[in-house]
Amino acid sequence: MRFLGSTPKEMIGIYQHLLKVHGTDSPRALGWGSPLMHNAHHHALTNRIKPGYSVIDFGCGLGDLHRYLQKTGLAVHYEGFDQVPELVTAASKKNPGGHFSVRNSLEGLGAHSRDYVVACGVFTYRLVGHEIFLKKNLADFALVAKRGFALDLLALETRSQLAEDYYAIDRDNLEQMLKSLGFKFEITTSSLLKHHFVYVKFA
Repeated sequence: MRFLGSTPKEMIGIYQHLLKVHGTDSPRALGWGSPLMHNAHHHALTNRIKPGYSVIDFGCGLGDLHRYLQKTGLAVHYEGFDQVPELVTAASKKNPGGHFSVRNSLEGLGAHSRDYVVACGVFTYRLVGHEIFLKKNLADFALVAKRGFALDLLALETRSQLAEDYYAIDRDNLEQMLKSLGFKFEITTSSLLKHHFVYVKFA
C-alpha cells in the first residue's frame, strides 16, 4: 500500500483498509510493527505528564495510550481524538472508561484549555504538503496546551535507508523548525527506536 502523496482525506481510507485487514487487536492496524515498540513510544512521550493533568491523545487510534496510562497508574483526564470514525468506535469499545471523539484538528477547543497534548506516530506517513501540515498542527497544539506537548518524528540520521512514503527529519532541521515557531523545547533522539522525541514546554 502506498502512502506517498496522500491527502489527509485519503489517509482515512488507508487506515480504514488497515483496520479491516488486521483487526482491532493488532498494532499493524495503525502501522506499528509490534506492541513493544508502541509501548516504548508511549513511555517516552508521557514522562513529562503529571497526575491530574488533562491530556489530549491526538491521533488516538485504538486507544492504546489510554490503556498504557491505566496500566502505569498515571491518573489523568484523558481525551482521545482521531479522524478515522472506525478507529474511534473501536477505541470506545476497547476502553469503556475513555472519552473518544472524531476530530482531525484541535481547532475550536479554546486557548490553554487542556494541560498537555500527545501525538504518537501521527506524522510518520508523508502527506501532500507534509511540513505545512506538521507546522499547522504544532501551532494548534501550542494554542490548546497549557503546560506543553510531546510528539515523535522519524530521525533521518538513524536510518541508512528510508522508503519515500515516510517523513523523517534530521535533528538540525527539526531544531530550526521548532525555533521558527518560537517554542522552548527539548529533543531526545533514540538510535534504538530511530525517532526524535520532542517535548515543548510552556509551564
